[in-house]
Amino acid sequence: MNRMFRPHPVCILHRCGGLTLMELLVVLAILAIVLGLVAPSMQSLLQGARMRSEAARLLDAVQLARSEAAARHRPVSLCPAVDAEGAVPSCGGTYAGGWLVFDGPPPADGTVAAASLLRSYPAVAAGYRIATSDGRGADVAFSYYPDGATRRNLTLSVCSIAQPQSPGWSLVINRVGRARVAQGWGRCDAT
Repeated sequence: MNRMFRPHPVCILHRCGGLTLMELLVVLAILAIVLGLVAPSMQSLLQGARMRSEAARLLDAVQLARSEAAARHRPVSLCPAVDAEGAVPSCGGTYAGGWLVFDGPPPADGTVAAASLLRSYPAVAAGYRIATSDGRGADVAFSYYPDGATRRNLTLSVCSIAQPQSPGWSLVINRVGRARVAQGWGRCDAT
């Protein structure tokens, strides 16, 4: 017998080892119950994180437009894209399909010159949409001016399509151009 290993006195007369099959099944049953209780709250936590991530992407675009307008001493605009990943950038869709940041005011025909395009952002994640403060689909273009102002108030809310009653995350922009992300600020109607 190894000098380092000395069995417990009880284990000399009785079998001492691992777990029995019954003990293992009881532990697995308890683990399944706990996971069943935790899974729904994890789903809502993940959904909230995805909505916040999309709102943060919108905030990134707004901050880019504002800083570029100040640096260039010209208006810089942000508009919803028809096809943000396409070869010809153009405005006219909704923010759910992606958005564009470009130098100059929003074009009347919707076509953005490739030379003036600063950055394009891809569509929002599947299962989410972006709505304005009145709950409709967001399709409004706006500009930042060299003084950093937008001269309009705007709220863009990221909403879950499957659960519109859950509080969405919103990008809130005031008239002087300050943008912030807030939870539950806008409306997420089931449309």
